[in-house]
Amino acid sequence: MRIPIITYHHVLPSDAKVDDSILNSPFTISDSEFYKQMLFLSQNDYEAINLEQLMHRKEKQTYKRLIVITFDDGWVDNFEYAFPILKSFNVPATFFVITSYIGSAGCMSQDQLLEMQQSGMQIESHAHTHTPLELLSNSEIQWEVTHSKKLLEKNLEKQVKFMSFPHGSYNKTVLQTVKSSNYSGCGTSNFGYAVSSTKMHELPRILIRKNHDISQFGKLAEGGTLTFFKGSIIQKSKGLIKNTIGIERYQNLYNIRNRIKRTSAID
Repeated sequence: MRIPIITYHHVLPSDAKVDDSILNSPFTISDSEFYKQMLFLSQNDYEAINLEQLMHRKEKQTYKRLIVITFDDGWVDNFEYAFPILKSFNVPATFFVITSYIGSAGCMSQDQLLEMQQSGMQIESHAHTHTPLELLSNSEIQWEVTHSKKLLEKNLEKQVKFMSFPHGSYNKTVLQTVKSSNYSGCGTSNFGYAVSSTKMHELPRILIRKNHDISQFGKLAEGGTLTFFKGSIIQKSKGLIKNTIGIERYQNLYNIRNRIKRTSAID
């Protein structure tokens, strides 16, 4: 069976007073749309599980529809708008937080992370500075993945087992480092679904975008053949560009593209 690992970034009211770069980001969805998506999962008998449960269940046959909900970065809107909706539907989620951002403007505080953890949410690592790990030296990679792990374990008094790669950036060295640092699994930005053969340290995920209406969300959750094929083609195309021009230039082009789209929206 195919288990979707859904990934969110920002969840905000449509009239939120935030920076335009956030409001117009392709990865920002409205709280009303997020509610519709959680309602869809509830009405269609999806069982939300966490990454710990995924490790033990992806290889077992089940007739239930399983799904994993994750959030990247640690934005405060996750706590203010997504968290109450998750609780109302009794849906567990995993929040990958950038540890150097904790308590800073626009990001969740230590107390907010603790409150979510006490309500059954998983708090895991998104590295310390959110730098693409492929751009770093071996020692810098080691520091990024271990320092964030130690900080979270100390402040949350829990074992940190999972990580999401910043910008989806990883290579063989990164994989070796996270494995030797006792991470049980890692989320990527690669499109796909978790199946029995999926490697836990290269978990594919589905990034939810602003332009995904409830019909598209349903198709992504269901993981039909056509949806999987389309997503795979787009992912391979992006991967080819990234490998050709390099992660740093790819990231710069992506940022320029978003700035142009924001300017066009204003005009």
